[in-house]
Amino acid sequence: MIAPEVFHRGLLLALRDYRGGFATGDSRLYRAYRGVLDYAEDFEAFVELARRQREDHDPVFGVYKGAEAMILEGMRDLLLTLDSPHLTWARFSISTERASVELAELEHASTYRKLARTFHMRIGQ
Repeated sequence: MIAPEVFHRGLLLALRDYRGGFATGDSRLYRAYRGVLDYAEDFEAFVELARRQREDHDPVFGVYKGAEAMILEGMRDLLLTLDSPHLTWARFSISTERASVELAELEHASTYRKLARTFHMRIGQ
């Protein structure tokens, strides 16, 4: 199974091609993340990971722990910064060129690109 940290890194690197940042402070993040998990089940290498990540859904608050972990891991890996003071916008701190180089080094790079497109379309502006 693909490790969640690898999945999140691949998704963020691929997402950099589509946008300079994304909202973190509302339900759009979680809807987009759920859409990625649903689509990921179409790819054999991602089925188990998607199922496990979906189990970490909090139905009361409608959040996915994996989406939050992705933000934190992106910050740890210096891919993202959160805009102050409200921390509701994640901005990429990696160039599109560097993200493409790093993504190419990952197994399943083309799948991450497809998943990132889904995230991009679902999260909106």
